[in-house]
Amino acid sequence: EYNALLRELIKVIETGSLESRRKGLPFMVSSLLIEEGSLLISLVEELGGDVLTDDFCIGAYCFIDLESPNLATEPLAALADMYVGKVPIPYKVPIQYRQDLLVSQASHFKLKGVITLIPRYCQPITLQEPFMDERYKSAGLRTLEVEDGLTRAALRTRVAAFLESTAEAPAVQIVR
Repeated sequence: EYNALLRELIKVIETGSLESRRKGLPFMVSSLLIEEGSLLISLVEELGGDVLTDDFCIGAYCFIDLESPNLATEPLAALADMYVGKVPIPYKVPIQYRQDLLVSQASHFKLKGVITLIPRYCQPITLQEPFMDERYKSAGLRTLEVEDGLTRAALRTRVAAFLESTAEAPAVQIVR
């Protein structure tokens, strides 16, 4: 199965097109909790959606703007710089930067919505989430916020209802 997925990814990269992906509804999953975030991605895809990007602190961010001034001469140092210096998790960057980055990704991937898994007792995420949600909605994205700690059945019910309500919404396209 891995080789088939890898071939599909190579085809998408070579053509520069997302058309070869499944025809599910495109979404972003936002979560700092890798294990619970992975469960959320599995549920979205099991219910007919496609997760095209994420907001994991060690996910898609690691591959955005992979440029470093010392990449050619000091690749190990460049990798360390990218890991330490550019991971835009809520407590390390201004909210405006994170909003711009995520809305830009949503536009690029023509997403229908964002599902955010909020870690309990995480002040940075809890305090930023209303502002992130407002920005997503102003860009035409549908949003679902769920707290961690839900049972799989409860999470599945919420995600299924969200996907169903989002099915008729147009994909977001931001014109600048």
